[in-house]
Amino acid sequence: MKIVSKYTESPPLSNKATDKERFIRNSGNPIYSKDEVIEAIRSNAKIAPYTERCINNLSILNLEIKDMPELLMKVVNSGEHINSQWCLNTKGTTWAASDSYVYRYEHYIEHIHKYLPCEYYVKFAIGKTGNIILLVQIHQPGC
Repeated sequence: MKIVSKYTESPPLSNKATDKERFIRNSGNPIYSKDEVIEAIRSNAKIAPYTERCINNLSILNLEIKDMPELLMKVVNSGEHINSQWCLNTKGTTWAASDSYVYRYEHYIEHIHKYLPCEYYVKFAIGKTGNIILLVQIHQPGC
């Protein structure tokens, strides 16, 4: 099984790994430091969807790849790290070690003239060379 992420320690042995086998135990800390992610974004790392589900959710959320650098900056600066886990691409041929975050914020809704709570769940990996960020998943609660 090929690993496409910068983090490579202890990948699952099979593409049939259970959820438990996919979790990365790193004392609850992200596997990619905040500084490492910010540096990748500032150096114009390419951001690419890693799964078909991610592509679909970007469309559903009316987001484009060009929106992702700003959102990822907010995620690593203000989001809450949930866990880290190995993620398989749609074809089941490559693994990426990914950090999962929840990002909560207040969104102003023009037609009702008020702010409402909003949140995104975002999962991403930094590629082996550091010049690509693999966007594994982005969705809102319950999606």
